Amino acid sequence: MSVTNILENALRQAVCNVPAHRELVDLLNAITASGDLVVGSVGAGYVDGLDITRVDAATIRIGAGRCADEDGDKVIEVVTPLDVDLTALGPLGIDVGVEAISKLYTPWLLEGDLGVTAVVSESQIAPATQAGYDDRRRRLWSCAQNNSSGDLSTFVVGGEGRLRSVAIDYDTTDQVIISGGVAAVPTTLSMTHIVPLDAILASMRLNFTPLEANNLFGVAPTGHSIRFLRGGVVLPDTYIVSELVPLNGDASIDYQIITTGASSLTIAIESFMQAI
Repeated sequence: MSVTNILENALRQAVCNVPAHRELVDLLNAITASGDLVVGSVGAGYVDGLDITRVDAATIRIGAGRCADEDGDKVIEVVTPLDVDLTALGPLGIDVGVEAISKLYTPWLLEGDLGVTAVVSESQIAPATQAGYDDRRRRLWSCAQNNSSGDLSTFVVGGEGRLRSVAIDYDTTDQVIISGGVAAVPTTLSMTHIVPLDAILASMRLNFTPLEANNLFGVAPTGHSIRFLRGGVVLPDTYIVSELVPLNGDASIDYQIITTGASSLTIAIESFMQAI
């Protein structure tokens, strides 16, 4: 059977049967030097597997799987899970410097003459170059949040393919807690190191405890209208509000306790959606 016939059959299977997509990508990636067929790209959106889990307070694990490199030209394959330690420097560690508290780290897959490895980096644009692993790379989901104690927050990465949900159990010091008084104007809170730059949506949880009747608070993404919630007459009550908001690491939110009196407002990000 000719290469053309093989490709045609694989394409037909891909339309009717999603699992055949892996065989198709293998074929497209392999047939580049035979002279029979030249294929320019496997598609930058290709991601299969590569589930990320927390091993301990300093280590994440990238599971077996494959993805296109960031240019969409080649496939990077992880055959054996990779454990990346934030206290180590270089391949299977942090890309440069030392770990820092209250930072959101991004895992990167790297491939070169020495094979495939991974690092975590503060950069969501490009990690520091690692000798022997500098031919191609691919950014993964920004799930490694180092809390105020210098430990990895617990997290869950859910879903399949390139779009995943990331739920991080942020340390309380990485949440926003304000108490009492009146804010004449909204206060702005940056999402840097809380939500990645290319997040699509974030789930924001608000816990409001008014200690006198008719307290008000408001919160909204910067540039949007402040939304208000009125406290109850039976005191103290805690009101918990969760909503999806369009937030990313370049964005910020405005928050404000509107009325006088002792009350408290806790703002926390529960999860976010991110496509790599």
